[in-house]
Amino acid sequence: MAERSQHNPSSAGHWRLIALGGAISLAAAMFSVSGRASAQANTQASHFIQVATAANTIAEFTKIDNGATNNQPNDLLFVTPDYNPGELCGCIADRVPVGVDYDTSTDAWYIFNEDGSSMTAGTAFNVLVVPSASTTAFVWTATTSNSEGDSTFINSSATNGLPKAVLQVTQRFNGIEEDDPVGVWYEKDASEWAIFNEDAADIDTTGQDSFDVLVGATQSGGGKDLVQKATSANSLESWTVVNSAITNGDPNAFAIETPDWNPGGKGGTYTPWATGVFDETIGQLAVLIQNGETMAPKMAFNMLLYNS
Repeated sequence: MAERSQHNPSSAGHWRLIALGGAISLAAAMFSVSGRASAQANTQASHFIQVATAANTIAEFTKIDNGATNNQPNDLLFVTPDYNPGELCGCIADRVPVGVDYDTSTDAWYIFNEDGSSMTAGTAFNVLVVPSASTTAFVWTATTSNSEGDSTFINSSATNGLPKAVLQVTQRFNGIEEDDPVGVWYEKDASEWAIFNEDAADIDTTGQDSFDVLVGATQSGGGKDLVQKATSANSLESWTVVNSAITNGDPNAFAIETPDWNPGGKGGTYTPWATGVFDETIGQLAVLIQNGETMAPKMAFNMLLYNS
């Protein structure tokens, strides 16, 4: 267990505005719903930008209204804040961890701030929708049997023994709100990938802490995976610039990212803050620490990149 010792993994739920049980939720009362269409399963992954507005936002939630997600409770969603999609400056950094939630009373998905803080109008998110679970796209739940300290260890044929796998992770509401920023790391002794709290808080093991997980690019609907490693040459202040032919010079480039503590099973650098992406004025995509903390060398990020 040497690697776990080296990593030294060291929350409480928040009151929900959206009820997941029989009572009509506050979201249902605030958002106009014209009726529930019959659910028709999507078969293709898709991606789009969600922008919080006065019309689709209440408290910490922004409601997604999209054909890929409406009436689709089995979707897996992967979300990354985008500071200025299309180089159009909404320029709002969501500085707290975000998660996703499906509300059965409105048959819609929501993105929400995990700490319960209000969602600011103009905040934008890149959203990747994978329509159904598979070997490389699945929901993982932390339990006492698969977790230790700040980490929950994934036992999957898609990841076991594969230190160069590229994982994307988004928190999914399953009973509690977790306001800890999450990342992934590879445990060499166990040959398993883990999801962990970047701030070293113990992970919840009551069966209420769940994550959507995507391995590689096969189920991404055309994305290309890449591991971005921050260096002194490609980083400035709170961001690291991605140099890729996929996205360079494309103001409408789209990206999903997840912090990776030790890509390839090597290294070990924490990113204990919420992260996102933005379009640099030099025509390149960048990964951004949302609260303005300095991007440190060897911080790393698993990415899925799309051009327009």
